[in-house]
Amino acid sequence: RFSFAHETSTSVATLQLAGLCKLLSAFVQKQGFTDGFSYTNVLIAKNMAAPAHVDRGTVGQALFLTLGDFKGGRIWVDKRCVNAAERARIKSEDDGNAMTASHTVLKEVQGPQCTYKAGQSVSGDFIDVRGKPILFDGHFLHCTEPFTGGTRYSLTFFTVRGCERINWRQEDCLQ
Repeated sequence: RFSFAHETSTSVATLQLAGLCKLLSAFVQKQGFTDGFSYTNVLIAKNMAAPAHVDRGTVGQALFLTLGDFKGGRIWVDKRCVNAAERARIKSEDDGNAMTASHTVLKEVQGPQCTYKAGQSVSGDFIDVRGKPILFDGHFLHCTEPFTGGTRYSLTFFTVRGCERINWRQEDCLQ
């Protein structure tokens, strides 16, 4: 989708890739994230290592996972990113790759929920999300651990601020 000023619409790429959109939607449903989770956008990235940041143009939680043959590449999240129920689910599926680690903020980051000051140490977790989706609140600090080896794809399902202005007639092709 794209947003410009007061107009939000389905992108040409989305309309051209309606089959892929339907497949991704079926994947989310199969993972069991249908109760209380919705999204308007999917970001598919190849070999992207996101620096520490907070999401500003989104509402609600995001669903994130990675795919591929690589080493490292876990997501690091501020402990406040993940609610208790999701944390328990992650812990039950953990294969020993999750670990608590602090992150030192290099430069000030202003987010919708809080401000992270330069030099501040933030408590968080590295979570292996390869093939294992995680629900998290992107309004808190998160980033990608460096990775090596093969190709790393990441999929992020999120809701863009202003989604109430979407022309839903265009969405019929994606149902």
